[in-house]
Amino acid sequence: MTNYITIEEFIDEVEKLGLTYRRGVFDLYIEDNDRPIASINLYQPLQVDTRYNNLNHKNPTHLSLYQLIHRLALTPLDKREIGDSKHWRRWSNLKK
Repeated sequence: MTNYITIEEFIDEVEKLGLTYRRGVFDLYIEDNDRPIASINLYQPLQVDTRYNNLNHKNPTHLSLYQLIHRLALTPLDKREIGDSKHWRRWSNLKK
């Protein structure tokens, strides 16, 4: 059994924590009360950013998010099942 997590499962878990998210072209931005606390690159392994001043590692919700991000970071890109982003990649390859 693996501990892999898809992007959709990750988003569901983020919402269960009471946090919100915005999806950019390459990144998923996690917010708490409309303040950014983390971002995750959907297309690069292990590329996350938690250097926001609003992230508090003593906050139980933020700690749970940190552990969830770690789980996503360990998930190989081909197991993340990003969804319709496959079409974005195909479209970007056509433009080159």
